[in-house]
Formats: sequence, C-alpha cells, structure tokens
Amino acid sequence: MVNDNLAMNGPGDGDKSKGRDQTRNPHKRPRNHQQHSHPKPSRQAKKQKLVDTSWPQCSNEDVLHAEVRDLIKQNIRSDSEADPERPSLFDEREVTITTLSSTGDGLAFDPATRQVFVIPFCIPGDSVKIRPYRHVEQPPHYIADFLSVVIPSPQRDDSLINCKYFAACGGCQFQQLPYDQQLVHKRGIVEKAYARFSGLNAAQTPTVRETMPSPLQYGYRTK
Repeated sequence: MVNDNLAMNGPGDGDKSKGRDQTRNPHKRPRNHQQHSHPKPSRQAKKQKLVDTSWPQCSNEDVLHAEVRDLIKQNIRSDSEADPERPSLFDEREVTITTLSSTGDGLAFDPATRQVFVIPFCIPGDSVKIRPYRHVEQPPHYIADFLSVVIPSPQRDDSLINCKYFAACGGCQFQQLPYDQQLVHKRGIVEKAYARFSGLNAAQTPTVRETMPSPLQYGYRTK
C-alpha cells in the first residue's frame, strides 16, 4: 500500500537537502492510488476458485455413511424382520471387524443387534472389546471406543507399532497392519471413491494403479 506521508510530501517537506532539483519528472508515470483499492484475494479464496462445483462435495462423514449403508445392505436382506432392542450406550461388548472404512476406522456388523459399529485402530478379522458412546440415526450406526483386542486378526502384527504415541495422537491408524497391506487399502479407497462419487459408469472409470510406496514407512507424515 502506498505510504501517504511520503506520497504527499512537497518540496522541502520530505527532502531537506539544499540545491536538489525538486521538479517532477514529466516522463514519470504518476502514482495511481486507486490501483491498490481492491485487496488481494486470500489464499483460501484462490483455492475455492479452483474447486469444480459441478462435482459432489463430500466430507469424511459422507464417505463413512456411504460405507455404513453398504454394510447394512450386505447383511440385512429383509426390512420385514423385527429390529432387536437397540444396544445401550457405554455398555461394553465384543464385535468382529468386517472391513476397513475409507476413513481408516474398522466397521463391524453385529448380527445379534443388526447394528454397525465404527471403531478406530482395528483391522478386518479382529475381535475387539468396544464401548459405544454415540448413536447416529441415519444411516443407523454406533461410534465406539476401542478398548482391547480379544482375538487378533491374522493380518495384525503389533510388533510393527513403532511409535509411543500410536492410538493417542491420531496421526495414523495402520501401524499394526503390514505396509504392503496399507498400500492395498489406500488403492481401494480411490477405487471406492470413483465407484460412489464420480458419476462414471464402469466403462468410464479409469483403472487405479498400485499405490506407490513411500521410501519411509514411518515418519513420512506431518501434522
């Protein structure tokens, strides 16, 4: 922004030197105070201009809800069956993880209650003890705390956990999963995103290639 104190100085105001030619250069372009009247767009505003609004905007919650609905469809064949009693919040229970969500949480369908539970730090095949603390009406599912592993999945290898803050800082969720399996899961995230949100049919959907591994299996994220 132009400094008005300097711009408005006349002969003798800003320059006290004697004998200096104070005549304005007729070839010098005058300063246009109006050219700075519009603030520069912020970085966030520039980023918003780059967003293609013709595509559906999906949050992590939207992605999770889509996967919960899929799991319900796979396990509940008829709406005519009477729903069992809804589990009570904070009652500990044991469930088996069916699949990993794109958000990194484990998803478990409990046949006894016909409910889906969303639990962090689990992998498919784990039987875990959990404590549900929130119920979501649509699509119906529970968010639960992970308490302990009752029966580990064949894929689980806790010796791979190489950080004392794992399961505390929230920076990563898969250290108990071999790295090659992490890459397979990440490829699946992209494939599911195309299938659910791209609006493309199977013939139009591009083939998702294998995930390129990082040279660092630990410490490659910043948060």
